Amino acid sequence: MDLSPKTHPLFNGEEKNLSSYNLEIAETDGSLKWSGSTISKEDNVIRDSLSYDGTRITTFAPILKWGKFPLVDILKDLIIMGKEALGCEVEIEFAVNIFDDPNKNLNLHYCK
Repeated sequence: MDLSPKTHPLFNGEEKNLSSYNLEIAETDGSLKWSGSTISKEDNVIRDSLSYDGTRITTFAPILKWGKFPLVDILKDLIIMGKEALGCEVEIEFAVNIFDDPNKNLNLHYCK
């Protein structure tokens, strides 16, 4: 998704800010750093790394298995706070930009 001002979806339509990139770009720019794994060509085993030859897959292993970003703890806290505030079970939608800087924020879109 292109978030530069020239492609704002309210002005240009939702599809005008979408782009398709090949796998090499995603590996080079770090997009797969937090989500990618590999089905190893050598032994057909899922490896939680992009350093193996093989088919790339999305597993979010660095986040879910290795805790490189405290997503589970954040989601638990958001659900507890939402339930306390609304007095019922909640549904949340969120987005996160993951940086090497641990002080960056998670954005809660809504809680209902």
